[in-house]
Amino acid sequence: MKSFNYTFLAIVLTLASCQSNDKDNGEVDFSESVTLQDGNVLVSNCDPVDYMVLCDSLLWIAGQDQNELLHVYDVSGKLLDSGMSIGQGGDDVLEVSSIRSINGKIYVYDSRGGVIDEVVCRDGKLDATGIVRDMRFQDDAFMLPDSSMLALPLNSSNAYVMLDSEGSILDSLSYFPPKPDGISDATHYLACTGKLAYSPADTTFARTVAYDGGIDFFAVKNGRISHTARYANFDMVYTTYRDEGKFPVPSDESRIGYSHVYATPDHFYASYSVQKCLDNPTGMSTEIHVFDHNGKPQYKMLFEHPIQAFAVSEDDAHLYVAEADNDDDTVIKHYILQSKPNK
Repeated sequence: MKSFNYTFLAIVLTLASCQSNDKDNGEVDFSESVTLQDGNVLVSNCDPVDYMVLCDSLLWIAGQDQNELLHVYDVSGKLLDSGMSIGQGGDDVLEVSSIRSINGKIYVYDSRGGVIDEVVCRDGKLDATGIVRDMRFQDDAFMLPDSSMLALPLNSSNAYVMLDSEGSILDSLSYFPPKPDGISDATHYLACTGKLAYSPADTTFARTVAYDGGIDFFAVKNGRISHTARYANFDMVYTTYRDEGKFPVPSDESRIGYSHVYATPDHFYASYSVQKCLDNPTGMSTEIHVFDHNGKPQYKMLFEHPIQAFAVSEDDAHLYVAEADNDDDTVIKHYILQSKPNK
């Protein structure tokens, strides 16, 4: 497979910019909710989970064991394989910055190493092939179905950049959630790090960022990136380290807001918490909010225990959750979702 090199990206980012299509739809209002209880425990006493992806009836879980970052389970909870470690070897990474499934393939992005790997589980072994290299200093980066790529640069006025297979910029978008008073643009660019979920079904995506009570929705159409909707229950609030300099840190008023986000062909799912960051340093939450791909709120799910990460089947019928049990141990649970929640 051809491997692309993007070392020049940081240099040319400032040369391409376009205005966002800023659509603020106000506060999130859910008229329907469902409380999920008594899920089926698939895996007990596992390491804390950072990411989960469901692909072809396999659960790909990125944890915090530096010797085995990735674990692959079938949907009954049987461990099929583990691998990928922190290091400099051929199949090693410096970190797992994101993991996602696109058209039946698993991609892992390592921001510190600047590599996008395609990972397969073959003959009881995880094999990683670097398909993009020298893509450092991105909050996230991933391949699109047409072999173009979407990158989210750090510390740049362009929040989103789309590149072709040769690394040439096709489009860019300068869109960020509203910044707090007294914060510089440079600091705000650094603060806008978070998680993104992409749906290849209609080339839409949703993004959450730290300290933000809102969630933003986007579309990639005809080679253009556009911002389509934003819902927010509170504004983005943070401060800077020792109240000086440019490095963002939580303030006494910073709240967790939206965190993990996941895409299916019809919906986006996002975990949500109104707790203050300093009161809940783990960032775990007991709510998942469901939106359609236009950003319209559908319903919310409520949980008894705090959740770390989650994945949803493409038909929106099955939910897999990494959550803390009564002893604060991490377990993987399976829930069957109703087609329509009760009001």
